[in-house]
Amino acid sequence: MKVGADEDPTPDSRGEDVPKSQAEERWGRAAVTAALLVGAAVLGFGVIPDRLVEVLTPRVSARVRDALLLVWVTAFFVVLARAFTLLQRKRGR
Repeated sequence: MKVGADEDPTPDSRGEDVPKSQAEERWGRAAVTAALLVGAAVLGFGVIPDRLVEVLTPRVSARVRDALLLVWVTAFFVVLARAFTLLQRKRGR
């Protein structure tokens, strides 16, 4: 592939040369996606369970509260893992 003087080729994951602007675009998109996943993980595994404990503690017994938290964390983990795998599939195309 011929590349202009201002476009320095950068190999992609398949070993093909990609113009630098496309490589930078991929890195930018990957950084945004990673930040969104990390933000979702902080909310889903940290902030929301903390709020649930705060709200549920005076209203229900400890066993019920712990069961609800376990269900929340498990369900959130499944959703986050599914989102991650879908994003990885999209990247491979």
